[in-house]
Amino acid sequence: MKKEKLYFPERDDCICSDLESLKLEAKERDLTEFAATEAIPDKMIHTDVYWCTEHGDFVDKYECCKPECEDYIPNKSGHGVCLARGHCYLHSTKVICVKV
Repeated sequence: MKKEKLYFPERDDCICSDLESLKLEAKERDLTEFAATEAIPDKMIHTDVYWCTEHGDFVDKYECCKPECEDYIPNKSGHGVCLARGHCYLHSTKVICVKV
């Protein structure tokens, strides 16, 4: 299964979403079009911050463990890494115009 691309709705935003979510948000704001910047995974190894796909927010590494998180999802490796632990994302140089 191919992962869906994520986009930042504004150049200075720190939280990215898929295009369908951004379109719904734009409709609520009565926008007919908007610019979105493609998000790319930050491949640098961050030792203190992760992106939680379950909560849709940044999480400190010490809070991303079974005793600290009631939504912890064990992965198949058995190494204590949560399945919802994901990459942080950076802005790419690719900007698209999205019609709602």
